[in-house]
Amino acid sequence: MASLHIATPLVRAPPGRAVTLPAITSIATSLGARRVADRTLAFAREHRVTVSDAQAVRACLRAATECAGRRGA
Repeated sequence: MASLHIATPLVRAPPGRAVTLPAITSIATSLGARRVADRTLAFAREHRVTVSDAQAVRACLRAATECAGRRGA
């Protein structure tokens, strides 16, 4: 999840329940989902992962660079 803790501070959900967000307002709109998949929610219960927008952007750039490198090989 890309900074949903920052992008959607007004959304309140019962613990352990998925909600549908009205919008994704961070810069990482293509990395987010308005509603989390059930399997993702289950994974998040076991593994707490939070990244900033900057971390998400760096990861995307790194993946794009690696993908471009494989195409040129």
